[in-house]
Amino acid sequence: MQHKVPRHISDWIKFETFLKEVLEFTTDLLKSLEGKHIDHEYQRVLYKFIERFHLNFQTIKNTWKEYLNNSKYKHPFYLLLRSLVSDYITMIYLIDGLKFEKKTLQPAEADFQLRYIEISNSYFTRVEKEIEKQISEGKLTPKQRDSFLKTEREFYPDHFHTGDKIKVKKIANMDPGTLIKRIKAGHYKKLTGIYQYYFYYSQFEHFTIKTEELFHNDRDKEFKMLIGSVNYLIRGLLLNIGAMKLDKSHLDKLCKVIDSFENKFDK
Repeated sequence: MQHKVPRHISDWIKFETFLKEVLEFTTDLLKSLEGKHIDHEYQRVLYKFIERFHLNFQTIKNTWKEYLNNSKYKHPFYLLLRSLVSDYITMIYLIDGLKFEKKTLQPAEADFQLRYIEISNSYFTRVEKEIEKQISEGKLTPKQRDSFLKTEREFYPDHFHTGDKIKVKKIANMDPGTLIKRIKAGHYKKLTGIYQYYFYYSQFEHFTIKTEELFHNDRDKEFKMLIGSVNYLIRGLLLNIGAMKLDKSHLDKLCKVIDSFENKFDK
């Protein structure tokens, strides 16, 4: 079977150049931070977003040529991009809760930490529900449940009620749609346009009578979605680094990557 060659082949080749540029930046950034003491919890969390950004884009770059020749490779790519967009939405929500003291410029992390607990809570809720299911099916005993949850509570006390009976707190159900609604009420309302890409990429996670259509090639639409979402993601990376209060040289280097991206694709 013959695969359709992208009409605007030069744009796809330019995107491969962008992948090299952004990964050179993230590689150098992560190396510069490796082994360094992290002063604040919020910096540790934001650092993890940079790692995930780097790994997902590295995977995209490693198989870019296959995607260039065969549009059906968009399926794994779009799932990687969905993860990146989801991280972006979570990161913006967390940063929106980060404040700094006016006089000392020290971080006031209380709201940031509360938001981090909110977005993490669904994991513990799901685990507790699955354990109860396992007990009802005779695969686990109540004693095994209590032993497991006791250990979890020791590590993550914010997610559990106190007392003899170990129960997970039902704090919040913070899916990306809910996060976007909350972000719109904060300082970063203009950045919520990324949700359209989350919704689009999410369609590739499932197989239904409707999503069969996603196997059809539409290179123009593919490239438009790719550029649109990445445009948000690299600016999210800039916001992340700025919030971490890293050396200004990192911001300057990333701004050059962003400028290069705009020059390549701003028409």
